[in-house]
Amino acid sequence: MESTSDSHTEGDASRVLLATDFSRAAEAAAEWTLALCRHSSAELTVGHCVDGLVDSVFYFDDPRAEAHANATRSAKEHLATYAGRFGDLPRVSTKLVDGVPWRGIVELAEELESDLVVVGTRGLRGLDKLLLGSTARAVIQHCASPVLTVPSGAAPRDEAISPSGGDLHVVFATDFSQAAAAALDGALHLLPAPSRLTLLNVYASPYLEVPYAAMPTQTDLLAQARRGSERELQRLAEQLGGRLAEDTEIAVAALEGYPPTAIVDFATTARQRGLPPVDLLVLGTHGRSGLGHLVLGSVAERTVQSSPVPVLTVRSSG
Repeated sequence: MESTSDSHTEGDASRVLLATDFSRAAEAAAEWTLALCRHSSAELTVGHCVDGLVDSVFYFDDPRAEAHANATRSAKEHLATYAGRFGDLPRVSTKLVDGVPWRGIVELAEELESDLVVVGTRGLRGLDKLLLGSTARAVIQHCASPVLTVPSGAAPRDEAISPSGGDLHVVFATDFSQAAAAALDGALHLLPAPSRLTLLNVYASPYLEVPYAAMPTQTDLLAQARRGSERELQRLAEQLGGRLAEDTEIAVAALEGYPPTAIVDFATTARQRGLPPVDLLVLGTHGRSGLGHLVLGSVAERTVQSSPVPVLTVRSSG
């Protein structure tokens, strides 16, 4: 396989990093990576992080040292075999790193100047997810590169992505912020041209501090919010008209509710709504950290936690 050590210049194929743990849960992520790289002739690095004792001090005859060495040797063998499935791609390399998985992935993406990082998710729920989080969640929070998280079992449809075109339905969830605009720009740069792009905004009724007698009804508030949402979506659709392929269908959808829940519900009920199946969600993320992030999380991360379809998150530089 060809080395990827040459310099990256403007106009080169995208650099994609597939971070894998070789598990069955990561199979769908590998299939998405293969489909995207076949479409774009991207430069692919298959990476694995040995969750080892990189910061530990080993003593003479320390059994941990032998265990770590065995794990590293096994990982190298698995990585070489695993990368063979991408043998028909023009440029493939492998990279083995050591340490905490999410940090190793983030640092490797920075080292490679990756345009896209692909990781699988196991779809954990409940207390485990709340307390422990996941590698994917930490990568989303800390990685400067766009991250495509692929749930276990969410392999791409055969007709969604192909070298000659495809039938890709992308849903772009927007709050009309700078982070959302950056996410859309990143998605249009990284993804194959979709056959259908749905612009989705989830709104909530505003709260007005006015005397009770003058307060509009809840129905009035929701109607105002919906009209405002639809107006901004139509404006965005008009702006996108000249940037997309002529045969790309642009649709808009304004929904009331809690954003992560409404976004996932829209993706899972597309067929019931008479729409093509949703292949991919795109969201922006502010990449915030600290107590506010711990308590509230973010729309992007909460969507990733529960989405049955892949989610592309693009972190705002602001």
